[in-house]
Amino acid sequence: MVFLQRKALYNLIQLNLNRIESGDLDMGKLQKWQTENYRDYPTEALFSRLSSLEIQISAQDFETLGKGLEDPEQMLEKLVKEEEPLAQDQVFLLIFELWRRIFPEKRTLSIFCDELDYQITQHDLGHSSEIQDSLAYLQQILDEQVDNGLKPKEAFQLTQVYCANDLESFLYDYTLSLVDQSDLGYASELLEGFSPYLPDSIWFAYLVARVKILDDLEEGYEKLEKVIKKITKDTGGSLVEEILYYLANTGNHYLFTLLAKKTLLYLEFETQLLEFIEICYLHFDYLELKEPSLTLAEMFYNRPKKDPKNPISQADPYMSQLRSLLSQKLHM
Repeated sequence: MVFLQRKALYNLIQLNLNRIESGDLDMGKLQKWQTENYRDYPTEALFSRLSSLEIQISAQDFETLGKGLEDPEQMLEKLVKEEEPLAQDQVFLLIFELWRRIFPEKRTLSIFCDELDYQITQHDLGHSSEIQDSLAYLQQILDEQVDNGLKPKEAFQLTQVYCANDLESFLYDYTLSLVDQSDLGYASELLEGFSPYLPDSIWFAYLVARVKILDDLEEGYEKLEKVIKKITKDTGGSLVEEILYYLANTGNHYLFTLLAKKTLLYLEFETQLLEFIEICYLHFDYLELKEPSLTLAEMFYNRPKKDPKNPISQADPYMSQLRSLLSQKLHM
């Protein structure tokens, strides 16, 4: 379990506000100051808030004090004594935002990761962002940590605790979006730059294969076949779904059926079965094979309505029908 640093924890609240408001979490358990976006407030208002918390400091005094300190965490120690953790947090969020504005040249790890979280959020919302610059700076920070004696994966883990976003997942998703846009150059650059820091995961191997497919189709599919052969029941469903959809819409029947037959053994619930049938339909429809496409469409629409979470059995007649269909030789 990753224990987030103080600012990252409150950034995580910001990221999840929509989910909280939908009822997954009780907003009544959070105070107003815990959910505010301090970037939205003018500097004068931040100093006024500090004053209301009995922290009397002017902008000039803040700047003078900060010049002799390394980060906002040190300033908190100077200004707050023997307060409860939550009371310290309330002051810290104000100090942090003021530090970010007044000392842009003092880009500590917590300050950088706060900016990285902001840029990732802007990117995810479809707003203009400086995500490429932030990722370049992230790689620079990781390189510097390794130069200072940390192992690459330790450096990545240290940086992660200062970020609210899951950096590994974001890097995979972002790189995959580049591959989907056929941006071979930048996708390759990211994979090469972050490969020493990311876990040796099957997701990473999949991205390497997808990038290679853009450059050398045969070698890329060979790499993808190796990825498929490593997939087990414990492999995340999101990756299996991603590969199936990709293969369904590219026409590589051999690799599609290789993964589909394996996936069929791992289906557990009604909703998974229906989605699997839909993916198979997309594949055969892409190949313009009318007979199996029609069979799959009939299976989907004739399936008796059940609870999506209803367990399915390998003895279900649909399972044997799907196995038979996936084993048939193609008649193009």
